[in-house]
Amino acid sequence: MAFSPTSIAEAIERFIRTEFQVADNDPMFTRDAHLFECGFVDSVGFVQLVTFAESTFDVQVDEDVLMSEDFTTINGISKVVASSSAQPGRGGGSSMATR
Repeated sequence: MAFSPTSIAEAIERFIRTEFQVADNDPMFTRDAHLFECGFVDSVGFVQLVTFAESTFDVQVDEDVLMSEDFTTINGISKVVASSSAQPGRGGGSSMATR
């Protein structure tokens, strides 16, 4: 079963807020904010984020996509993960995330 981009974005946002201690009332933190340029995620956090996304949604994201502009915002990451989980032979497994 594929996950919707919205449910993926919700899970990623929760993960980032929790793991990187982003305040609920931070006006700069949106699903379209550049996570790296705005300082929400650093290089170590990037590895944690990739690991979270791949393990939670049972996908493997191609390296070229990881380095793309698509993988810099919550909305972009959610679209990448949704696309990866929809590919035959990838993803769609069980997860803790809300579907």
